[in-house]
Amino acid sequence: MINNLFRFIVNPYIPTWRKTSLKEFIRLLFVYVLLTIPLIILSGFVAKALRVTHVEFTKGSTLMILYGVFVGPILEEIIFRSWLKWTKRNIYILIATFLLFVGLSFFHHQFQQIYIMLFLLLLVVILTYLLKNIKVEPFINNHFKYFYWGSSIVFGLVHASNFIGNIWYLIGFSFILASPQIIGGFILGYIRMNNGLRYSILFHILVNSYLLLSLLHK
Repeated sequence: MINNLFRFIVNPYIPTWRKTSLKEFIRLLFVYVLLTIPLIILSGFVAKALRVTHVEFTKGSTLMILYGVFVGPILEEIIFRSWLKWTKRNIYILIATFLLFVGLSFFHHQFQQIYIMLFLLLLVVILTYLLKNIKVEPFINNHFKYFYWGSSIVFGLVHASNFIGNIWYLIGFSFILASPQIIGGFILGYIRMNNGLRYSILFHILVNSYLLLSLLHK
C-alpha cells in the first residue's frame, strides 16, 4: 500500500475505485504523521526565524474549532479534489462551495483566502468556457498528473495564509511554511482518487483532529 502511494505521487494516473479498509486508513495516517512531523518542526523553526506567527484555531471560539476540524475539511476537499473526477454534479457542488467558502472567509475577515478562492473560481470558469466545445473530463484525464500535482501544491500553499507577518517572507518561504499541508495534499489526492471523496474528507477530519489534540497539549 505504501509503495502504491509513492508510485502514485511520482506518476499519477486514473485508478479504479476501490473500497478502503480500516487497516489501510491507519497506515496512511501513520505515513502522514511520519512525513509531516519533521516538516512541522522545520516550518516552526523557519517561522520563528522570520518572525511570522501561525494562527492556531485552538485560540478561537468553540465555533471556530468546530469549523477547523469538521467544516474546513469538507469545504477544502470539495474545492481542491472533487473536480479531479469531473462530473456536472461535482462542478455545481464545487461552485456552490467556492461561494460558501468566500462568505465564511469574509465573515472571519480572512481576506487573503477570499482572493485565493475567487482566483481559483475564476480559473474553473475560464477552463470550462475555453473547453466548451470539447468535454472537460477527457482533458483533465489526459493531463491528470498535472492537475493532481497542482491541486496538492495549491492546497498546501493556501495554508501559508494561516501565518501572519511580513508578506514577502510569507510568499518567499511559503513552500517551507506550508510543506506539511503540501504533503497532506498529495496523500489526500491519492485517497480521493482511489477510495472516493468521502474517504478523503474523513482522513482530512482525522488529521485536523490530530493537529487540534497536539496543539491542546502544548
